[in-house]
Amino acid sequence: ILAFYIQKKDINKIITSFLFGMLLSEIIAYGMYFGFWEIHGHGPEYPSPFMHHIIYSVFLAFTATILLYRLFSKNYSLQSKIFIFIFFLSVSGNLFISIGRTGQLAYIITIISVFILHFRFSFKSIISSIALIVIIFSTAYQISPNFQKRMHAAKNEIKKIQTGDLNSSWGTRVAFWIISYD
Repeated sequence: ILAFYIQKKDINKIITSFLFGMLLSEIIAYGMYFGFWEIHGHGPEYPSPFMHHIIYSVFLAFTATILLYRLFSKNYSLQSKIFIFIFFLSVSGNLFISIGRTGQLAYIITIISVFILHFRFSFKSIISSIALIVIIFSTAYQISPNFQKRMHAAKNEIKKIQTGDLNSSWGTRVAFWIISYD
């Protein structure tokens, strides 16, 4: 219903408002992560201020996508692009201190998509996006204890799945896929 009533001239304002809201949410999440405050009894161990960590991480991935797309756009000044780049780095950092692996997976897919949309489907776009992903994920692994824990947990869950034990977060998803297929 909303899509029918949104005028083309207002889309940029709406997206910018969404980004501003995510900036505020991100500031609050960083405050939680660094122990400045708690929200709903959560602090550094769960820095997702207003929503479940899975949804929050997907919103962060979507925000990073918009920012990366704007970074490549010719419609913004150098000063704006510097702010957009810093905001992109901040959103990426926030994505890896949160514990939402779904958003991190969406982040990979959207980075590849932005590179392909901007640079067309080419060897350069694929290699550039993969290089950016490797740099971001390896930096996140070195810096973020939450990300390290989640990656080790994912590795252990995959080992469990390979032995037939589906009693885990990913195992439950695999079980749903098997049941859905059947």
